Amino acid sequence: MAEINLKTKVVLRHDISSTWTKFNPILLSGEVGIETDTGKMKCGDGISDWNTLEYMCSGLSNEEIDGIFK
Repeated sequence: MAEINLKTKVVLRHDISSTWTKFNPILLSGEVGIETDTGKMKCGDGISDWNTLEYMCSGLSNEEIDGIFK
């Protein structure tokens, strides 16, 4: 079987916290939204709006969150 390498770029949905709160979108199931000014993230369920969703990894510092993705 031939191996195929694709060059791709994945960009997660992101904005500052006040914009997320103001527009209060519903994220797709499994879609991640990042607050660029706080480093906090939420994962959508396809039903709940942004203001209802809980933060992922809450209680971690920005440095700890950065360490998860290294």
